[in-house]
Amino acid sequence: MDIFNKMGEELTNAGIGIAKVTKEMTENAKLHASITAEEAKIREQYRIIGEKYYKQCKNTEQEELLSEEYREAFDKIAISKWKINEAKETLADRKGSIICPECGARVAKEAVFCSKCGAKI
Repeated sequence: MDIFNKMGEELTNAGIGIAKVTKEMTENAKLHASITAEEAKIREQYRIIGEKYYKQCKNTEQEELLSEEYREAFDKIAISKWKINEAKETLADRKGSIICPECGARVAKEAVFCSKCGAKI
């Protein structure tokens, strides 16, 4: 019987060890998830700051004060916006509508005013 008691004791100790390792792995996974979530929050704040800076400087006298590094980024944004607008206009034309120049909504070709923002077309 002594051998069975020893086996039972070893199995119990092994189970406790496995539970401890599992708990530690779970805690580590939670910490990694927390780090990832906080890093995502920081990236979102960087994005918001960049967008605010872009809006603040675009089409103002401050735009002339931009360094070459920022100027290049501003130019890339302008090119991308132009390409997006062209693609939207092509899609709207294919669907028998036009794009509102004020808000970018798709409206019927015969519309006089935008149904979204009310701007005269």
